[in-house]
Amino acid sequence: MDNKQYNYKHETDSDSVTKIEVKIDKNLFNKEKTKTLQVLAKDVDLKGFRPGKAPQNVIETKLGPKLYEETLNNILPQVTYEIITELEMEPISRVDYKVTKYEPETGLEFEASFTAFPEIKIGNLKKIKVEKEETKITSEDIQKVIDNMFKDYQEKNEKQKDKISKPNDEWVKKLGMENINNLEELKEQIKLTLENQRKVLNQEKYTKQILEKAIELSNIKAPKQLVDAELDLREKDYSKRIEDLGLKIEDFLKSQNTTMEKLKKDWREETENKIKIELLLIQAIKDNKFKVSEEEVEKELDKIKDQNLKKEYSTKQGKQKIQSTILKQKALNWIINQSEEKK
Repeated sequence: MDNKQYNYKHETDSDSVTKIEVKIDKNLFNKEKTKTLQVLAKDVDLKGFRPGKAPQNVIETKLGPKLYEETLNNILPQVTYEIITELEMEPISRVDYKVTKYEPETGLEFEASFTAFPEIKIGNLKKIKVEKEETKITSEDIQKVIDNMFKDYQEKNEKQKDKISKPNDEWVKKLGMENINNLEELKEQIKLTLENQRKVLNQEKYTKQILEKAIELSNIKAPKQLVDAELDLREKDYSKRIEDLGLKIEDFLKSQNTTMEKLKKDWREETENKIKIELLLIQAIKDNKFKVSEEEVEKELDKIKDQNLKKEYSTKQGKQKIQSTILKQKALNWIINQSEEKK
């Protein structure tokens, strides 16, 4: 903007919502209006004039409110971007604009509001103490799976009058499982499967507890504006899925003895936790200046076997998603490593 022909003041509340009040000089506004007019004039068809060659006042009359609206659409984001850059702020929500005053003789006044990335100082993660649960599978765990498998087998073969009365080698063979020929081999396979499942669940629980404590140590709060926006999106998605089934959302909610307000109340804590984790990971990425190379992205692409999915992620937007995922994983690994580091 020319010679910064505007002034502003700003404030950020406790919920990270920033409001900027801006006054734009009339000369700056009129210059932007002229530029906008020149662009719009090319498409104005006036009898007796070649396109764009009619007098400016005639074109302005023809354009009417559209000229003012398009000028605002251009100048508001430009000025706001300059201010945000100068303040070194980082919006993490949509910027909302509100024109508060416009007079041709004095200029334009407007407000821009948005949720800024909150100031976060990650706490001392070495203070986190979380024990990993043991991955121990008992014979009772294995037997329970076998009993359920045998029960399913009996129900499916009830009409065939199968004479097998209990799990044994003959029953295992009838299951037709690859590389499993007797009861002992089946038990071993079940043990391995249960161990893998338990490892995954234990790791998820362990990671969840570390993140919860890291958020608490860092005193991270989920900005209300972000939470509300996320809940609105979830409501729309939920309603669409119900309506896609041919049901009216009001009737469905009534049949479930609930309301959308109750559902959103139930979703709120989950949504807040999701946003807190996101903020924590982003701050960890910034603090450590984590980067992702093209080679890392290509390596992840190579792991995708489904060709349609691979094509989708080979686009610019797809690669950005992969990059974001890798960055967050680096941040998560760093947080876990910090908490596990011995004093």
